[in-house]
Amino acid sequence: MPLTDRMRLCAGIAAGKGAAGLCRILRAGGGTNWPGKISLAIYPKMLSRLSREFRLGSIMVTGTNGKTTAAKMLAHILSGLGWKISSNFTGANLLAGVTAAMVRDAGLTGRISSDLALLEADEASVPRLSSDIRPHAIIVTNIFKDQLDRYGELNNTAALIGRGLAQLERDDYAFLNADDPYVAALGKAVKARVVYFGMSCDYEDSNKEFKITESRYCRGCGGYLTYKKTYYSHLGDYFCSRCGFKRPDIDFTVAGLRVKGVEGYTLRLIAPRGKVEIDLKLPGFYNIYNALAAAACAATYGADLGFIRDRLSSSTSAFGRMEQVYIKSRQVFIVLVKNPVSLNEALHTVVEAGLAGYIMIAVNDNFSDGRDISWLWDGGFEMLKHKSDAGRKVLVSGIRAEDMALRLKYAGVDCGSMVVEKDIAKAMEAIISAAPEGAPVCIMCTYTAMLSLRSIMEHRGYLSRYWEA
Repeated sequence: MPLTDRMRLCAGIAAGKGAAGLCRILRAGGGTNWPGKISLAIYPKMLSRLSREFRLGSIMVTGTNGKTTAAKMLAHILSGLGWKISSNFTGANLLAGVTAAMVRDAGLTGRISSDLALLEADEASVPRLSSDIRPHAIIVTNIFKDQLDRYGELNNTAALIGRGLAQLERDDYAFLNADDPYVAALGKAVKARVVYFGMSCDYEDSNKEFKITESRYCRGCGGYLTYKKTYYSHLGDYFCSRCGFKRPDIDFTVAGLRVKGVEGYTLRLIAPRGKVEIDLKLPGFYNIYNALAAAACAATYGADLGFIRDRLSSSTSAFGRMEQVYIKSRQVFIVLVKNPVSLNEALHTVVEAGLAGYIMIAVNDNFSDGRDISWLWDGGFEMLKHKSDAGRKVLVSGIRAEDMALRLKYAGVDCGSMVVEKDIAKAMEAIISAAPEGAPVCIMCTYTAMLSLRSIMEHRGYLSRYWEA
């Protein structure tokens, strides 16, 4: 390595570490983005250079929904094997966030003692990150409409992820959701070994009244996809009668599903080398897909099925993803929403689990949320009008509180039970105070609203800081 490059590498690491420390001293966040930007400005090859330090290489997790949770589950499994993991576990998944995570774990000379880099990647960043990091495996959870001002339509998102997958070599792995036709179609052009995961359980999407079907058209020929069964949105068992494209054969699947409401699920994981019963303590059907993706990757990397069962059974939610915290004798659920499908599935889970009596919805439109909030009109907020508890309370907050209130009015939610309070701290206190002791409270929020909410809770001692969670 040339001396000038080595000097810039060391300077970039030192500056990044210093910036991260300063951010935390000044309480300007966890230092999960800016340190990466500073490090890259000093040494643009920072990411590609540090990524070579990992004995077992790197695994990248991408897709519209579930990236953070699937990565956290996988890290929980693999760390139990004694592997030291480097990860951008805070969800900072753009180029700067991934760089900041590596700089955090690097020594001043660029040495990293971790065995594996497990990295969540923003869909639009996948091509660049794949080029710099050269991961040995990529997991794709699903593809839905999200932040149309950034990603555009589904085909564009699929193409971005496809460009990243195309950089995998023959000895690498692509773990793809077979139930998502947009994800499954990517497998046809991948040089790497493809492992498909999907459902085989009796579960049928019961949210038909407010179902969002993003697309049912074949990516190959444009023909209409016929579904034998759907699990949610466009995820299911499908085939195209025009060109013959169909859901691929599944390597890892789930059967024998039993729903336990807010307590999660009991399920049977079926793998090429056996099957095992898992007690998943996370509500939300989408979390089964996250667990399935993590299990498929962990098993392929050599983890025993019994070990995977034990680790998944002890997995907890990622921060802000059905995260639970007790405040003033109330059980508070923090639920991240960011696009129509995640919103609908979250609403369905909240209503079915009886968490909609005291609910707060905080909507921001900062860059990380997406400036376009038209997706609020696609979500099935009409589900909330069926909740008829006397004394129920609905608070709306955040930068776009008024837009959220208007959407709820058109959804038929009783305006008498709804309060607009743009200040997130005041809204949080109001919804918690409105709920009787022992009653659950649900706070649904967009990404930056969730960070603001958690910052308030951290300052008041209700939660640990998110970069330490």
